[in-house]
Amino acid sequence: MATPPGGTPLTGTGRTHHPSTGAGRRVVVVGAGPAGLAATEKLLAHGLQPVVVAPGEDWGGRAFVAASEADPTSPAGDVDFLRFRGRAARLRAAVKLITGHVAWAIEDNSLLLSGRDGIKRLGFDRLVLATGAETRPIPLPGSHLAGVFDLGTLYRAPEKAGDTPLGLRPVLIGGGPGLYEVADRLVRAGRRLTAVIDLDPDPWRRGPIGADSGRPGTGLSRWLRLVGRDVPVLTGITRLRVEGIDRVERLIATDARGEVRDIACDTVGVGHGMVADYRLLASAGVGLTFDADRRGFTPQLDADGRVPERPGLYVAGEAGPHPRPAVADRLGAAAGLAVASDLGIAEARIELARMTPLLSHDRRTGAEIAVDHPYPTGWVMAQDDDALIDPSSGLTLGHLKQVSARHRLDRLTRAAAILGVDMSRAGGLARAAVLAELIAALGALPLAGLGTAQAEAPSTPVPLGMLAAAARGGLPMMTETVA
Repeated sequence: MATPPGGTPLTGTGRTHHPSTGAGRRVVVVGAGPAGLAATEKLLAHGLQPVVVAPGEDWGGRAFVAASEADPTSPAGDVDFLRFRGRAARLRAAVKLITGHVAWAIEDNSLLLSGRDGIKRLGFDRLVLATGAETRPIPLPGSHLAGVFDLGTLYRAPEKAGDTPLGLRPVLIGGGPGLYEVADRLVRAGRRLTAVIDLDPDPWRRGPIGADSGRPGTGLSRWLRLVGRDVPVLTGITRLRVEGIDRVERLIATDARGEVRDIACDTVGVGHGMVADYRLLASAGVGLTFDADRRGFTPQLDADGRVPERPGLYVAGEAGPHPRPAVADRLGAAAGLAVASDLGIAEARIELARMTPLLSHDRRTGAEIAVDHPYPTGWVMAQDDDALIDPSSGLTLGHLKQVSARHRLDRLTRAAAILGVDMSRAGGLARAAVLAELIAALGALPLAGLGTAQAEAPSTPVPLGMLAAAARGGLPMMTETVA
């Protein structure tokens, strides 16, 4: 195994940047979450020296930021998180890391990065994209109040109560195995949950409370753990409302019989499934096709994460409806091994072949979960008209219904423009996916015909002045030398 150079952030000064030694071996990894780090780990193990691009300092990804505060003596016994923290620290010291720059487009064999010092190019021969995913929100009346978070945020909550958005009386709302994974993580960490509200019409449809990917029966064990900790698991709830002055104070839940529960709480975690971010691929001209099982637009990938349409591009991790960190880690490792294999490293090819059956199972199970636990569009449509769809624009369910009655919203981009929804904002991709589901239901339209927000360019907001300056003077290459 080659000894990699010491890791330091790139400064933008020096000579032309070559991410990996040897002709045709410049490897760049975008993203430093579980998938990105797993890909990086495999690349290093096979003698390659990639450059990792991470927009912030949250090395280890959003899902594992919490590990920096994890308490090894806590009831959670969160050994996997602590082990990952150690891996992340070792890898950070072993690679060249670009922080403070956001990857927003792919042009030819260059990655366009924007930062405080403008837009620059980073050349590559092989590019691994581990751009992560966003939690699909569930519009609720009162969701603008402080104390309402997506489930992913609560999953990432540190173990120490003083450093977490999780209050003393949290309620989790959602469906599918992901809901129970978040609840189980918090319960094992010693946190008390006020209630878990499952919106699936039949939570027992796929095994007991949803069997987990590759681990049949996990859903039942999680459910039993909740019951053993006296956590109420509520099903059959037809309407929800978050109430409070400035911040969450209670949740009003109504069931099919009309019975109303007033649940005192100070934190609400809500979400259903994930939306993968493929906008960088779309910026490179890679076509996205509608996946009927996942009800979304995805790229065509081979079993190991390669993009056949664009040789040299790889996807590390694949966000299905329930992208467990363990699955993201495995798929990321596959992408790293695919790069090494394509560069002629025989050991990587052998290791990758051994992983293929498990990778196929992960993707197949992800599709099955998507079918068994679809987004609860009908449930959302039955909520009060003040249910908030997009906090940035103030779009409510009632306003959407009014506009839909007056305009033919037959394209997602057109609908977003009419409704004032900015899909380039943080979380905009997931909100766009929910908007598409609701528009399709209101207009009795096929979801596939609405198009996708994935092709929006740039994939992240870039100031117009920066774009104009880049157009006038061309784009400089990122500079720094890797030994």
